[in-house]
Amino acid sequence: MDIYANILENIERAVSIYQTFLETFPDHELVSSVKFELEILGKSINEIPALKNIKG
Repeated sequence: MDIYANILENIERAVSIYQTFLETFPDHELVSSVKFELEILGKSINEIPALKNIKG
């Protein structure tokens, strides 16, 4: 999933895969992480409040 979003920069494909995951595994322990990824797809690190204090 991250490969499509972060390496291939194919946000549409990443969204599709994340949504399929959520539909297929609604009770999986990674659901909250997948939802977070969906919220931040396509944003730079400076646009993500939860990550804005990280220094590179």
